[in-house]
Amino acid sequence: MSTLSTIGELRQTLQRWLDVSDPEQAVFAYYMLYHPASRTRLYVTYDQSGEVAGALAECLTGYDLFRPLYVMLAENEPALRQLIQEIAPQRRPGYLLGPMHYLQVWRDYFLLSGEEIFRLYVLDVANFQPIINILVTRAQSPDGQPRYEIRSPKDEVLAFASVNWRSPQFAEVAVHVEPAAQGRHWGESVVSALCAELVREGVTPLYLAGAVNPASIALAERVGFRDTGRRLAFASAEWRPTA
Repeated sequence: MSTLSTIGELRQTLQRWLDVSDPEQAVFAYYMLYHPASRTRLYVTYDQSGEVAGALAECLTGYDLFRPLYVMLAENEPALRQLIQEIAPQRRPGYLLGPMHYLQVWRDYFLLSGEEIFRLYVLDVANFQPIINILVTRAQSPDGQPRYEIRSPKDEVLAFASVNWRSPQFAEVAVHVEPAAQGRHWGESVVSALCAELVREGVTPLYLAGAVNPASIALAERVGFRDTGRRLAFASAEWRPTA
């Protein structure tokens, strides 16, 4: 397992293992390489030749300030199990994020709830045509990242797009539309505006669409995202008593 003493050294090792230019690895690269070090613990496992076989990032995020997000990527099932066993002594409940096929292994160790499968989309930057909507205005999220909104005449936010996380290469965009404002394609408008700014800054937008959410999938495709084929699993997890 991890033999280096600092997160900086571990990140240097993972920088050589991960492909930071690959959209399918982008979420793993963000949490393992770029998430604030003060809120991140890294676990790395190696094969018999000393090469990295897998890594797990334990991160405290704004999603839940008390329960960590465990983000994991491994070359094979034995490496994945070794990573999970490394965090087992804590028996700390949290959230799991990884490739969809990890679900079967996760169930051996955790009681899962709120399971979700996401399609990973990447913006087709070369063919991207921004949607122009004069109702869209630029704002700023508390973390300083750009946010695009459509507001009502009473200044109520009806639709917005924001950045979930951002690395030097990629950014995951999120969207919310109030029920009363749905059906007007405002979600596409705010997402497109945010994507246009990110593209100007040299950052490629990513989008996670629920695998069984036709509206989210349609929004992504209308804005100009393409399906990478990567499927990600997310779940809330409590340790099994016998794990």
